Amino acid sequence: MANTNRQPRRRAATQESPRDELEDLRVAFNVRMEGDLAYFLDAIAALANPEVKAASMFDELHSRAHRLAGGAAIFEVAAIASAASALVRAAAAASMARATRADAAVTGALADLVRILAIHTGYASGR
Repeated sequence: MANTNRQPRRRAATQESPRDELEDLRVAFNVRMEGDLAYFLDAIAALANPEVKAASMFDELHSRAHRLAGGAAIFEVAAIASAASALVRAAAAASMARATRADAAVTGALADLVRILAIHTGYASGR
């Protein structure tokens, strides 16, 4: 009969602990938020451009905000998760209603998210 009382394998000294791996993911998420801030700032300008199609812009905003909301929820950044989720809902509603680029719910949610991202990433303090 096989011995079932084995000691668990220990990680090699060169492997990172789960805590280190999670911290690496958190750092990567914070770096990604800086890119998200740049994207959402560009989106504000794009929504003012009459050549941009509202439906494709709303779909893109929905997708990007959805990914951000998920990451923020994982890393327990509630303000960003909430603001990104609000943009997800606003973009989905605007898309379904075939709203114009100036949809108040989308532009308001987008402005809120940009403000919160700027604070969280340090750009609001003139970084």
